[in-house]
Amino acid sequence: MKLETIGFIALGAFLSDPLFIAYKTYYWSMPDIYNRYGHGSYALVTGATDGIGKGFCEALAEKGINIILVSRTQEKLDKVANELSKKYGVSCVTHAIDLSKAKAEEYAALKKKTDSLDMSMLINNAGVVCYKKTKELTFDEIQDTINLNSGSVMHLLNMYLPVLEQRKGRSAVINLSSFLAVRPSPLISLYSGTKAFNHYVSQGLSEEYRDSIDVMSYQPATIITNATPNEKPSWRSCTVEESVRGALIDLGRRNLTHGHWNHELMAWAVRWVPEKIRIRLMAQGIDKIIKQRFPK
Repeated sequence: MKLETIGFIALGAFLSDPLFIAYKTYYWSMPDIYNRYGHGSYALVTGATDGIGKGFCEALAEKGINIILVSRTQEKLDKVANELSKKYGVSCVTHAIDLSKAKAEEYAALKKKTDSLDMSMLINNAGVVCYKKTKELTFDEIQDTINLNSGSVMHLLNMYLPVLEQRKGRSAVINLSSFLAVRPSPLISLYSGTKAFNHYVSQGLSEEYRDSIDVMSYQPATIITNATPNEKPSWRSCTVEESVRGALIDLGRRNLTHGHWNHELMAWAVRWVPEKIRIRLMAQGIDKIIKQRFPK
């Protein structure tokens, strides 16, 4: 094979993702979520009262999907549920539960509340970032982070996958991973590890349930929310609405999304950087971000 041919193949492989991202951005439209997943069906969203979770609630309610809002504080749940019902005319069910500490009976209470509903979507969004090095973490911080970021995802999947699989129409699962799980990340290794766990589980389930459930891993980079204080719009960040819209456009088409196009490009670039160099650059970048968001 001539060197020119090898070069063209290598260049094609290198540029395939950016070309796809450009094509998707300009030509893909939002799928018909209401008809794909069922008239009058419900989406269960964890961490539903703020940030990305609330963004999914808004986007799905706008499409006519009823919402099951799950979070820790009943007052916040009621407030968001009332807003969604008034603005979009959808039905909302709320359930307060602390997923970082929930026991089996608390999960069972949530399941019982939803048994009579046609639940078509599960969005495992709830999570927490602990901006500390491993040696600085307390026992409770380690337990709560693992329980919330990954443990709750597995418990809810275990509880609801049979429900979603048995429906007549298609169902969907979106598990929140992170850009910091695209490759191992220093300084916040616990968070990166829990989000990598979510990604691996999602990829496996996407094949296991391909005939009935659209399972997708969602790996956004920086999104401007209350959880990212002092973050301003930049090449590395986007709004909740932009990222959620990008994720929903991919639902049913891909088993992995980074949401907004700029995060797609960032993930592509990271995959091509040699690991030793990438780890060093990530350490410097994350340290800078922590100092910007949490100035002493």
